[in-house]
Amino acid sequence: MIQQLLALEYGSGKMRLHHCLSTLLEKLITLFGLEKDKQLRRRIVIRADAAGGSPRIIGILEKYGFSYFLKGYSYYVARKVCNAVSEWHDIPDKEGGLFGIGSMSDLPNLGKFCNPIPQLIVFGFRQIKEDGKVENSHYITNVPDYMRLSVDGTLTGIWRYYHKRASIESSVKTERFGVSGVSPENFTQLISVDVSFTPVGDI
Repeated sequence: MIQQLLALEYGSGKMRLHHCLSTLLEKLITLFGLEKDKQLRRRIVIRADAAGGSPRIIGILEKYGFSYFLKGYSYYVARKVCNAVSEWHDIPDKEGGLFGIGSMSDLPNLGKFCNPIPQLIVFGFRQIKEDGKVENSHYITNVPDYMRLSVDGTLTGIWRYYHKRASIESSVKTERFGVSGVSPENFTQLISVDVSFTPVGDI
């Protein structure tokens, strides 16, 4: 059984994830014969980079009925999420890295792209630098039983679950200039979506 798939779209530097995500999802639906199987779509978890955590992207994913784990795109929202985290957990082997569950279950402007508004779980990540400065970010999922996504059964394992996608994407970026017959200038932007088949329970 396929456990992970990296869906790719190459284009000009002006291309963004929301320009091609619908096409990528339609390809996945056709590839796996998911046209009528909405329950199986919910068991497929989409992971994307910080460009993927916007209300527009969430709206597209909800439209097609997929589960997702995304990194938020707004520093303003990230700060609000992190300020509302009541209990932080140290991330092993990530010096200064903290992870926790936020109290927010909604995001600004989500209603413009989602009807109905999905039930979300929002996580905060805080990186404390050597100089004492703090960087905030946040992660978003619509998977209710989110602990199933953890790589080691701990809450911080959910953060590692998301970042497992980075090594896959990095290897593809390394190889992108070796594609026969295509000039490098056509690869000024790489859009990638990591697709994981994860047993997230019955939907």
